[in-house]
Amino acid sequence: MNLRDKIIELEKIILELQTKVNDLSEHTEQKPQAPYSISGSPRDSSINKAIDIKTGLTPDMSGPVIWNDGEIDTPPINVEPPLPVKGYNKHSHSRYSGGALIKDTLEIIEFDSIDWALIFNPHSQQYWTFDPKTAQVKNSNNEMVDKIGLLDLIFNPDGGYDSITGNPKGSWGCAAYEIDVKKCNFVLKDDKGNIVYSAPLYIESSPGVQDLETSSIIWDVNGRNGQGCWRFYAVYASGV
Repeated sequence: MNLRDKIIELEKIILELQTKVNDLSEHTEQKPQAPYSISGSPRDSSINKAIDIKTGLTPDMSGPVIWNDGEIDTPPINVEPPLPVKGYNKHSHSRYSGGALIKDTLEIIEFDSIDWALIFNPHSQQYWTFDPKTAQVKNSNNEMVDKIGLLDLIFNPDGGYDSITGNPKGSWGCAAYEIDVKKCNFVLKDDKGNIVYSAPLYIESSPGVQDLETSSIIWDVNGRNGQGCWRFYAVYASGV
């Protein structure tokens, strides 16, 4: 190859290089950096878990909610933690904290013959080693039913007043299946909830002996065809 041919070859290479430089410059210079996100995770993908209500206090970056100091160390599975002395995750379950409890899902249960102190502590249910048996009772049809169910709640739209604004607001009350006459007081409250009048229905003159003159209720042994019933004293004043 003579000198003239070498010059022609070099000019060709220079032209190719210049074309590549122009192309790179066109696609890279004066262009903003594209936004991007970086997310992290454990290097060992076997310990990755689905999103859940977790605390991140355990080595695998997950774990159950810590409700009390007895659960902080996360004992081995099915090993009961020590009895707690301090509670965490405290919230009042209002509409603003923890969420209002849902009337149609909140259930109360009674277990059958459970000695909580000897078997397990009731504060750490996730570590119970077995499911206790639900207590049962007979209904009016002589059928055995589990003692678990919803609270029988009744809403009172006029129940109470807002402590700040003084505006009326609603409140929930429970249906009364039983009333202990010795503990029942009839009360009258003002708009602020203060008791104006209060008096018991049943008054004893001595332990176990009803004071018939001051009580407002009396047991009628002949009521309900001999089954007995409570009756209120009828008191009225003529001409009033």
